[in-house]
Amino acid sequence: MNFVYSRDAATGKSIPTFGQNGRIDLRRDLGRDPEKESIALTSPGVVYKDLIIVGGAIPKPCRLRP
Repeated sequence: MNFVYSRDAATGKSIPTFGQNGRIDLRRDLGRDPEKESIALTSPGVVYKDLIIVGGAIPKPCRLRP
């Protein structure tokens, strides 16, 4: 679950003015290559005024010994 999508409640259609084509990528702007990252949301989002607040974590890869 790396994306947050925006939908019109009446039609169910995407809202293209939200983020990029109706979605935002939570992996962006973390100072790392977003294509190599993953985000785990740990709680449902809460809307406060014009913000969405989500709890999440960046899973750490399991390091295996040779």
